[in-house]
Amino acid sequence: DGSAFGVDQGETSRFELGANVSAYYKTNIVQNVSIQNTLNLYANYLENLGNVDIDYTLSIAMKINSFLSANIIAQAIYDDNAIAKVQVREVFGLGFNYKF
Repeated sequence: DGSAFGVDQGETSRFELGANVSAYYKTNIVQNVSIQNTLNLYANYLENLGNVDIDYTLSIAMKINSFLSANIIAQAIYDDNAIAKVQVREVFGLGFNYKF
């Protein structure tokens, strides 16, 4: 149809009016391991109100020892303006920590 991310061909922006709900929760599940959840929901009033955009992120941070830390992030997004499928992103990070 010639559009990308819901922006019509030849246009540079898209106007939407809607409601946004955000939720955030963080806790330590065991010592040196924390879990963080973020959920964002958006419904566009001007188009199909029942079609809700979803963005959920789960982040786990671990302090392995005094030198090493690790992070695991998983994100799932549903936005039919971009693509009418669930998009998933996963990240693993390993860090080396040193105090001067």
